[in-house]
Amino acid sequence: MVKLNNPVSATNGEIKLWINGTLISNLGYQFPSGTWSYNHFTEGPGMPFEGFQFRNDNALNLNYIWLRNFNDKKWVQAHCQR
Repeated sequence: MVKLNNPVSATNGEIKLWINGTLISNLGYQFPSGTWSYNHFTEGPGMPFEGFQFRNDNALNLNYIWLRNFNDKKWVQAHCQR
């Protein structure tokens, strides 16, 4: 699920990701809290997630989502436990 930022100047976009019906990631404006390590956000103690600014014009909409990388269930269970 992708929620586009509105207004377009805001960083209130959101992404939710499920694998086989199980929610494994939910990132949006001010949730969850955690830390950044290079390009990877890890939930836990830290600062609230800053959200996404996917667009800067109301005419821009979402056409598709391209999942470029997928890891098997064993990796997800080991690294994405809630």
